[in-house]
Amino acid sequence: MLQSPLFLYRSELGAAGAPLDGYEVASKLSFALLGTTPDDALLAEAAAGALDSVDGIEATTRELLERPEAVAVMADFHRQLYGLARYDDLGRADVPATLNPELAAVTARFFDSIFTDGEGLREILTSSRAFVGPGLAPYYGLSPAPVDIEARAFDASRAGYFMQAPFLLAYGRGTETDIIGRGAAIDRQVLCVELRGHTTLLLLPAPGPGQTERQVVEQATPTCGGCHAGSIDPLGFAFEGFDGLAQPRTMDNGGAVVTAAAYGFEDGPRTFADARQLMTVLADGTQAHTCYAKKLASYALQRDMAEDDRPMLTALGAVSHDHSLKELIVSLVRDPAFRARPGSVP
Repeated sequence: MLQSPLFLYRSELGAAGAPLDGYEVASKLSFALLGTTPDDALLAEAAAGALDSVDGIEATTRELLERPEAVAVMADFHRQLYGLARYDDLGRADVPATLNPELAAVTARFFDSIFTDGEGLREILTSSRAFVGPGLAPYYGLSPAPVDIEARAFDASRAGYFMQAPFLLAYGRGTETDIIGRGAAIDRQVLCVELRGHTTLLLLPAPGPGQTERQVVEQATPTCGGCHAGSIDPLGFAFEGFDGLAQPRTMDNGGAVVTAAAYGFEDGPRTFADARQLMTVLADGTQAHTCYAKKLASYALQRDMAEDDRPMLTALGAVSHDHSLKELIVSLVRDPAFRARPGSVP
């Protein structure tokens, strides 16, 4: 009994590219969107033939996306995509350990709100909204501090998740920033750039009198232009307007902070004046949206993406560019890659 496909629910057998039947679609939808086996109501829809058409699958998907379980699944997706487990224990001696639960909670609330409010990657990158509790309020310069976690709208000095205090605190040492850590995070998590060979911490020399951290990095990584000067470093430089404690700054060790940089995106090079402008460039371009679609598709389909998936990812990236995460999911379940067994789709 335990080996029966009727017990396991998951599709295991059949010709590559063959369409899934209603019960298999119900199983796939339930695992992808709710994180569990299909309930009686969903199985009843399969029995009634409601999942035999693309429009029927879409209608059911829209209903499932409004369930609390879907919020939890998307929270797990973002936790994996952006490495949010780091906030369970930031591990910084200069940041009280008692702040860890709040760092995790405000970050989770932000990504939950993106999903439930019908927003998408554009808002992850550019929203002026952030969640703040009593412990984080001083890092944002808020007084009086809220008594509990609440949403706050910030001015033009901050935009999106990557300019919020949790991310900036995760990549800092005292008041010093972690240029390479911040840049590598954007490369990996937002642009799907593989940084092969960058698994160890690069030990940087101490800055000299009047020398900024940017100048230290520029002098320490000249022989790795393809991955540092051409990829990691410019993304990290954009965040130099915030120190290691997430505080805005214009000076560093007696020298002026320079945040302007250039990056060679897949659709061409772009320049940006600072982190806020970088977030706008990412939101308006194609690479970040295609990357997000790739990560979501891989998570939902439970497999790595292959070259044959490129047309699907390009189409999903276009949806992400102008629509919400929920609409991106709807587009994914309508794709033959979701509705058929793995393999060549006829």
